[in-house]
Amino acid sequence: MSRRQIIACLLFSSFAYGQNQAGEEGYRRYQTSCSLCHGSDGSGGEFGPNVSVRLPKLNDAQLTTVIHEGVPTRGMPAFPNIEGEKLSQLIAFLRSVKPVVLETPKRKVETIDGKVLEGFVLNLSNDDLELQTSDKSIHLLRRIGKL
Repeated sequence: MSRRQIIACLLFSSFAYGQNQAGEEGYRRYQTSCSLCHGSDGSGGEFGPNVSVRLPKLNDAQLTTVIHEGVPTRGMPAFPNIEGEKLSQLIAFLRSVKPVVLETPKRKVETIDGKVLEGFVLNLSNDDLELQTSDKSIHLLRRIGKL
């Protein structure tokens, strides 16, 4: 191996290491600041919506504004202290989040009062189901008892 090839390999591997570390730091920042509400994979949680489908609609400046100012009318707190490299790492991680595709996006459920709802699954966890019906209403259904 020539000297140039060795130098190129070292430069590339340090770049790749830096990118990987930035990804890990962005993931850690997401886990500590965002995952409680938006779920560990960005597909939504009890307190926040699925961001995996919303992120591609925002450019980095808009995303920075949302992070720094929050969305108070929707219950999202502001994180003005996430700046500089930490902000760049978080945004890089958020750009890597891909929507989770459910195998059966349409579902029919029966409520405890016998009402039948049919619609598209927007969010699903072990404890609740968010369903959008054909009239564009969104229903949050919580599990009661054991299955």
